Amino acid sequence: MVSKDNGTLNARLADFGLAKNFADAGLSQISSEHEIKGTLSYIAPKQIVNCRFTEPTADIFSVGATMYTLISGETIYNLSDHETPIATILNDGPIPLRERAPKVSRSVSTIVDKALAIDPENRFQSAEQMRHAIEKLLRIT
Repeated sequence: MVSKDNGTLNARLADFGLAKNFADAGLSQISSEHEIKGTLSYIAPKQIVNCRFTEPTADIFSVGATMYTLISGETIYNLSDHETPIATILNDGPIPLRERAPKVSRSVSTIVDKALAIDPENRFQSAEQMRHAIEKLLRIT
């Protein structure tokens, strides 16, 4: 995470709550087959289904969810209205960014919404790919 304070850039490392101490984890099968690891509003749907086989595109989803919250001030789902948040996440998917933040440019919402695609194949396939899309947007604006 990067912030600016009195003209100085500050960087902080964030692990989104998933880092583990290997000594405490027992060094075997760090995550069980039917465990959910992470905060529901920030983890990819496929990660909910099976966190042991999470792919790099799940990290793209988490970054997109974080960007969404920073931009809109809200999380990507309406979980408070439902009794079964996991079903909402798996069946309904994220609310498009412009529904929560209508003044956000279409270019920004396209990047965030692509990062939050339910199907991992429709997301950016790497952090580098997402970075290039953001850099291109910054050059245009």
